[in-house]
Amino acid sequence: MERRRSEIAAVLLCISVLLCAFTRLPVFAAAETPEAASALPLEDSWFDDAVLIGDSIAGTLQAYAEQHSQLGSALFFCRTNYSITSAVNGSMLLYYRGGGYKPNTLLPQTGAKKVFFLIGMNDVGSYDDGRYASLWSTLVDGIRENAPEIRIFFQSVTPMMKSLPNNALTNARIDRYNELLRDFCEENDCCYVDVTSIFKDDDGTLRDELCRDGYVHLILDAGALWCAALKDPANYSRDLYGDWAAQEDGRGADLRAYYDALAVEAKLEDMVMLSSSTVYNAYGIAPEDYRQGIAALCGDSVRVDEIWLFEAADEDAAVRILAAAQARIEARREEMEGYLPDQYEITRHAVAVREGRYAALFITATSGKMAQDFRQAVQ
Repeated sequence: MERRRSEIAAVLLCISVLLCAFTRLPVFAAAETPEAASALPLEDSWFDDAVLIGDSIAGTLQAYAEQHSQLGSALFFCRTNYSITSAVNGSMLLYYRGGGYKPNTLLPQTGAKKVFFLIGMNDVGSYDDGRYASLWSTLVDGIRENAPEIRIFFQSVTPMMKSLPNNALTNARIDRYNELLRDFCEENDCCYVDVTSIFKDDDGTLRDELCRDGYVHLILDAGALWCAALKDPANYSRDLYGDWAAQEDGRGADLRAYYDALAVEAKLEDMVMLSSSTVYNAYGIAPEDYRQGIAALCGDSVRVDEIWLFEAADEDAAVRILAAAQARIEARREEMEGYLPDQYEITRHAVAVREGRYAALFITATSGKMAQDFRQAVQ
């Protein structure tokens, strides 16, 4: 019996390590608040339907992301000296598949559902506060006229290393620009993304080791910090999974927000979010079978806590997901029987449930209640 326990423990530990390595995600402790729970890093695939438009500084992000396979299949359009002014008046076009476009006519061509701007460095110090707001409004209105469903993100302007004599560009003016930009986003249903703080030194200037020209431009490796900042929901001024989550694809209940609240309420600890590829390879649930899905399991190999929440593509797909959930429960029961009595007891009361196009799995100490609440939530 003792030998069997050791063998099972070794197998479970290997599975846990492989899942963490495959998804390239760390193990996260349960958050104390709903706000902290929603701060789990975004996967690269979240950026698959994004376009990033920017200047030469944003070009560093593009180079790093492409070299290191970051930010999914996001499309980049970066031009030296690009500005909010040129974006609005078309004095500098963005080129895509042989055509030249302003942002408002480019975005419908790409099919993007998100657009991230990093422009402003070439505008800071050129206008008064009111003129900035007017330019932003013109840009946003033009985009919404041509692509009304797209979500608009404005990244903060990054800091400079030092101010040059007789130069209108200063860190004080950059900070003021970012303050105005954040207010504009709040008032106009856009999202402000703070990518400034990660680059600042204690004195508020660009960190020496990240600057390549003693002025404003970043070294390539600064892209690692930038990618991490973009994947951190805490840097966004809007709740990416709550009332601002895109519904243009016909999704119903927001399962990510539901999971985040559930994890906090149930005090689930050390939960690991699985990628869609892991869900497919490990459980046979194909990405085309669901519109949205959450699969999380405990990173502690001797605890069975696991939750799946799926909105299937149709009811037939929901039946397939339910079958996969039932098979998963049986597998966990087999693993725990005769090994860890308390965990085996949890698997005995695990629940796989389907409600229309929704399917879920609950392997927790309160599986029954979770299943009942889920049914009510998606009806």
